[in-house]
Amino acid sequence: MTNLEIHKLYERYLRGWAAVTPEERKTIVEQVLAPDIKYATRQHESGGRQTVEDNMVESKA
Repeated sequence: MTNLEIHKLYERYLRGWAAVTPEERKTIVEQVLAPDIKYATRQHESGGRQTVEDNMVESKA
């Protein structure tokens, strides 16, 4: 993967955190995150894609 490809992937991931529709957010998450991702934050012990989506939505509240 080239630096440009990585940059574009990262930009797409960041778009998921922006004010987008739920459908667009889900599509972005499915495109940029591995199906077996392990996601953890202070609020989430461990989770997958759905936890990332939930966290994206919660960050807007």
